[in-house]
Amino acid sequence: MSVETQTLAVPAPGREPTPDLPPIPGVDPTLDPRRADPRAYRVGRLRCWWARILDPVELSASSSRWSWRPAVALATLYFVLGSLWVVVSSSIVSGSSITNPEILKGIGFVGATSVFFGALLLEYGRRARRSANRLRELIESTGDLTFRYRIWPIVRFDYISEHVDHWMGMPAADYYAQPDLFVRQVHPDDRERFGQLIAHATSDVPALIRWIDADGRVFHSLIDLRSVTDRRGRIVAIDGRIRDVTESRRDRAESEVGAATLGRLASGDPLLQVIESVCEQVVDLMGVEIAAVGLPMPDGSVDLIASAGDVPAIQNLKIRWDEGPLADGPTGRAVQERQPVVMTPDHPSYSAWRQLALEAGVSSCLAVPIVRGGEVVATLTLWSHFGNPFDAANVGRFDRIARRLAFAVAQLPPMTSLADDPAHPNRPVMPPVDVRRALDEHRFEPWFQPQVDAEGRIVALEMLMRMRGLDGEVVAPNIVIPAAESLDLMPTIGRTLRRLAIDHATPWFELGLERICLNVSVDELMTPGFIGEMEDLITRDGVRAEQVEIELVETAPLDSAAQRVLGRLVEMGFRVAVDDYGSGWASLSHLSRLPAHVIKVDRVFVRDVAVSDRAKALVKSTFELGRSLELITVAEGVETADQSALLVELGCDLMQGFLFSPPAPAEHIDALMRSGERPFWPVIASSLGRPAKA
Repeated sequence: MSVETQTLAVPAPGREPTPDLPPIPGVDPTLDPRRADPRAYRVGRLRCWWARILDPVELSASSSRWSWRPAVALATLYFVLGSLWVVVSSSIVSGSSITNPEILKGIGFVGATSVFFGALLLEYGRRARRSANRLRELIESTGDLTFRYRIWPIVRFDYISEHVDHWMGMPAADYYAQPDLFVRQVHPDDRERFGQLIAHATSDVPALIRWIDADGRVFHSLIDLRSVTDRRGRIVAIDGRIRDVTESRRDRAESEVGAATLGRLASGDPLLQVIESVCEQVVDLMGVEIAAVGLPMPDGSVDLIASAGDVPAIQNLKIRWDEGPLADGPTGRAVQERQPVVMTPDHPSYSAWRQLALEAGVSSCLAVPIVRGGEVVATLTLWSHFGNPFDAANVGRFDRIARRLAFAVAQLPPMTSLADDPAHPNRPVMPPVDVRRALDEHRFEPWFQPQVDAEGRIVALEMLMRMRGLDGEVVAPNIVIPAAESLDLMPTIGRTLRRLAIDHATPWFELGLERICLNVSVDELMTPGFIGEMEDLITRDGVRAEQVEIELVETAPLDSAAQRVLGRLVEMGFRVAVDDYGSGWASLSHLSRLPAHVIKVDRVFVRDVAVSDRAKALVKSTFELGRSLELITVAEGVETADQSALLVELGCDLMQGFLFSPPAPAEHIDALMRSGERPFWPVIASSLGRPAKA
C-alpha cells in the first residue's frame, strides 16, 4: 500500500543543514538534534570507524550481533604503535639495534599488554551482547515491537523485531533496506507528531500514534522512545518500543460512548445533540474518519440527521434504501437485510456505489441498522479513508453502539425530518402516507421497466406501482405497499393499475411490443372475480390474451386453489411468469406445479454473476433448465456491461435492469418505443465489444 511521505519543512534561518549529515526521514530539519552542533557530527571514515570501535555490539533481527573485528583491530593497532615507539625511542637515545635485548623486552611487554587489552575488549563485547540479548528477549516476550534507529553516522535501522511483519505486513528486511518506510506507515494525521517525537527522542509518557499496515488496516499504538548517546554526548541512535493498544482502546471507547449516550439521555439533553455527540465521539475515539446517523425516508432516500468527521467527502454519495443500484450500497442493504453490512470499493459488484465511493476517497464503509420494535428506524454509517478497520470485533462494537442509539432515535417524531427540533428548524416535514386519499385522488400510476433481448429490442414491459405524494414526488413502494396492505387496499390498487397499464400498452403493441407483464400476488389471484377482471381487460381494449403476462410474485406458497385459477388463465391464453426464481417460494417446486412460460432469475444471483463462479454456475444451470423446459428466461437487476455480456454468452433470453432503464413513467416509455426498433442495441453492442450500428 502506498503512503505518502511527509514533506519536510524548510530549515529556519541561522540553522542551515550540514551537507554531510543525511536527513532523518519524517523529521523537520529545524528540529534535527544534530544541527545544534554540526561539527560534532561531522562525518569521516576515521570517525565512523572509531564510533564502531567504541560500540562493538550491534543489534540484529535474530539476536544481538557482536563484532570482534574492531576489538582485534584496536589491539593490533596498539601493538604496532607501541612496538614502533619502543624501537624508535631506543634507537634515538642509545643507538641500539632492533636485536638489542632491551628493545625485545619492550616489544614483548607491548605485545603482552596488547593481548590483555584485546581480551578486555573481547570480554566487554561478550558481556554487552548478553546484556542486549536479555533486554531484547525481555521486551519482546510482552509482544511489543522494539527497534533501534541509528541517526549517525548514517541513517538506518540497526535493529527491528523480526515479528514486525505481523504488525506492519512487511518483513524486517524491507525496513533495513528502506529506513524511511517506517515513517511512511505512520497515519498521515500523526506524522508531524511522530517527527517531533523522533527529534526530541525522549518521551516522559508513551505517546499515542496510529499506523497503517500494508493491507490498509489502521491500528493504534503507544510508542516509548529513548535516545542513545555516545561518549561525547552525541545522540547517535533512538531506541523505541511500540505496543499495540487497538483493541483495548476500542473497548474503552465503546464504554465511553455508551456511558455518555445514556448519561446525556438521562440528563434530558436534546435528542439531536445526543446523536451528534455520539458521531463526534465515534470519530475521535474509534478510528473512523466519518460517522453519520440517517433516517430512511418514505421517498427512498436516507436523511442524515447527524454527522461528524470529514463530512464534505461524502456529500456526493447518494444514499438510498429503496431500489436500484444506489440501494445496493451498504446503507441500503443494511436497511433491507436488517443486519450490519461492510463494503469496500474494490469489490467487483455494487458498481454504482463503488464509483461514488472511490471518488469520495472511501476505502471501506460499515452500515449498522438501528432497530426498534422490529423495524429499522435509522442507520449508523461509518466511513474510513484508510483500509478496512471493520473486522468482526469492531462490527460488534458498533452494533452495540447502534442499540444504545435506538433509545434516542425511538423518541424522534415519526416519519419526519425533525422539523420541530430546534437544531433543525428549516427541515421540511415528510407527510404520512395516506394511501386511501391517494387512491381517491388518482395519484397511483403504473410505471414500466423494459425487458430487452440480445439484439437491443424491447420485447416486454413490466408494470410497477408508483404513488405520488401531495408534493408530486414519488413515494417509495417499500413504504406504500405495507400501508396499503394494512388497509386491505392492494386488490383495489392492483385492479386500477392493471387497467391503466393495458390502456398505455395498447398502442405500444402496434410498435412491436410483444407482452405487458402485470405483477400479481397469490392473495390477489384468489380475490373473487379476478378471472373475470382479466377477461374484461383484454375484451375492452382488443388485446390478445397471449400479450398479457401474469407475473406471480412470491408472497405466499401456492395452494391447489391458486393453481386451479392459474390453470384457467393459461387455458384462456394468458402467460404466467415465476418472479425471483431461486429465492423464497419461487423454486423448483413452483415449476413442477405451475403452467409457467417465463422464469425470472433473482437479482441476488445476477449481481454477482460476473465475479463469482458459484453465481455464474447457478445462473447458467437456470438458463439450461429454462431451455429444456421451453421457458423464456429473464435476468433481473442487470446493472453493468460485464453482467450483460456474460448473460448473453450464457444464453439469457431477456435482460431487465438499470443498465437499460430504471422504472419510468408511461410518457418516457412511449418516447422510447417510438425512438427505433432496437433502442438498446448501443448498450448491448458496447458490452459485447461490437459496433453500435448494426
